[in-house]
Amino acid sequence: MERIYALTDRFLKGETTEEENAELARLVGQADNDEQLADLLSHAWQRYEPSDNIRQLADSHLKDVPARILASEEAVKPAPVVSMRKTWLRIAAVFLLVIAGAITWYSIRQADRKPTSQLASVQADLLPGGKKATLTLANGSVIELDSSANGNLASQGDVKITKQGGILTYTFSEGKTPVTNGADVNFNTVATPRGGEYSVILPDGSRAWLNAASSIRFPTSFPGNERRVEITGEVYLEVKPTREKKPFIVDIKQSSGKQGEVAVLGTKFNINAYPDLSTINTTLVEGKVMVSAGNREPAYLAPGQQGRISNDRIAVHTVDTEPVMAWHNGQFAFVNADIHEVMQQLERWYDIEVFYAAKVPDERFEGTIPRSSTIDEIFSILELSKLRVKREGRKVTVLP
Repeated sequence: MERIYALTDRFLKGETTEEENAELARLVGQADNDEQLADLLSHAWQRYEPSDNIRQLADSHLKDVPARILASEEAVKPAPVVSMRKTWLRIAAVFLLVIAGAITWYSIRQADRKPTSQLASVQADLLPGGKKATLTLANGSVIELDSSANGNLASQGDVKITKQGGILTYTFSEGKTPVTNGADVNFNTVATPRGGEYSVILPDGSRAWLNAASSIRFPTSFPGNERRVEITGEVYLEVKPTREKKPFIVDIKQSSGKQGEVAVLGTKFNINAYPDLSTINTTLVEGKVMVSAGNREPAYLAPGQQGRISNDRIAVHTVDTEPVMAWHNGQFAFVNADIHEVMQQLERWYDIEVFYAAKVPDERFEGTIPRSSTIDEIFSILELSKLRVKREGRKVTVLP
């Protein structure tokens, strides 16, 4: 239903491709809740807010569509039983085609009367984020990864840095092994902006995925008895165990300094340490981790548990890991989320600024939406839950 609504909204704006029109027709045909489908299409039509001329033109064609379709069915099929399902599908199809024809006909006439500058004044939609990040080398030089060509980027000591798509890989030159003293260690930092994400394969083979507005700082080799990195924002890690059983330690950083630490040997876990959240959350997907903060007793997590750090206190909760990992799997997942939670995620991924016109509406949101959606598609879906917004470029105002 969410996809039908998003496509219908774009269809009414004249933005759909032929493939999307075919997809819309297929989804309407597969929908199994006629009442919800009718409400959805009606809401999309009302939201379109066409001029009085277009509305009158479309309404004049639509007013007797159901009666005419019913009459034609009865003429073709004398049997007393009429399939209301098939009837509705015909009504829906005529609904879309008539509106499309009315809008197209009227728009062509109006386009002849409007100067080009007026036609170009329609607000552009905002595309979702993508593979964007910077790499800061030990000497301070910065490489823009999204604009760099694939292949060899740089060397740091015996380590070669290569890029392929949205993945940065650190490997030791042939015949070389990690150093065992700290003198030759170089620290690199990979950071994503708002609207960016990236993946890094570290020198030990462990892999980190960075969500928007996040960073990871790490040495180009791991000397001594531990593997230690620093992260900000949200990072998902898959740690590769070593023969020496050298622990992998994550320092969780915020603007006020170090806020916590996670220690593992080999495991999969997500850390969400954005500064606009009330807690720092470590969620374990596989293996075992130890979470510590301040001088408190550390907490040990089992798969499906989340350690939440707040004011050096650690609370452990059992959680569903799927919503936590949704961003890593290309989805937004909202579970009883309030408007602030929803907008925080959208701000980071679409690089928008959100303001509130009045008291924040007390609405809660459930469901998943692809992160590949445009911002206007997202808002079209959220409007089904009574969220009203006004967008001016990258400025979004939540209305009461």
